[in-house]
Amino acid sequence: MGIFGALYRRHRTYTIIGLTILAFVPFIFALMQIDGRMTDGQNVWLKPLKFHISLGTYSLTLAFFSAWMSEKGRNSFIQRSVVFLFAMAMIFETIWLLSASAQGIRSHFNDDGGLYTILYPISGLFAIVLVLAALVMGISVLRARKEANNEGLAEAIGWGLVLTFVLTIISASPLTSPFADLGGSKSGYNDGIFGWRMDGGDLRAAHFLGTHALHVVPAIMLLPSLFLPKVLSVNLSRLVALAYAAVVLWLARLVMGGGDLPEIFRSPF
Repeated sequence: MGIFGALYRRHRTYTIIGLTILAFVPFIFALMQIDGRMTDGQNVWLKPLKFHISLGTYSLTLAFFSAWMSEKGRNSFIQRSVVFLFAMAMIFETIWLLSASAQGIRSHFNDDGGLYTILYPISGLFAIVLVLAALVMGISVLRARKEANNEGLAEAIGWGLVLTFVLTIISASPLTSPFADLGGSKSGYNDGIFGWRMDGGDLRAAHFLGTHALHVVPAIMLLPSLFLPKVLSVNLSRLVALAYAAVVLWLARLVMGGGDLPEIFRSPF
């Protein structure tokens, strides 16, 4: 409880949401063992399992990074409003994913013409709310970075959070388009990581990398920020963030033009 207690003291709401979402994981895993129904060649409970792990981890990450916000930023009206909307979005996403799996139908890329065809683009709006939390926190962290003990790391955290919003919006918005198959689930799971389609037009790899900018950019700068002079560390954090954004945008442009995913994204299993 030490780690979770520390997260709770940093940000109570994000910690409670994250732990609640993750508490579903063992129950969903158990359902996978007793429910053999398949959707697109995979167990119907696999998608909510992956999303609950991802969303729970994301919420706990926000709780962890909230320590780099100023007290004013943490208690501002905008921040408190975003946290409330974040909680509402998490409730929707959880109900949407679990109910689709319970019925044995797609949650994502559903073109059956029923309720879940409508709910899929609506889920995209709630997803914007989820990453909006990263944008608001990232701006607050960048504004307060001079107060941090490690200004270079604070810079990396701030830009990682901001890029999570920007790159997710850019890479994920086309996935909800009814006019293009940029997701791959319609043709089943394939031989890329997480079932991504290696050949022509699967945008989910760029979406994944964009969403995890808040983890990757600070992770790259963790050690350098401990040893480099402050000014150099801050500038290097900006350069890393810029380079990471360039890679994600290049990958998104590649696959949206019909290009194949690079071999590095092929699943080893």
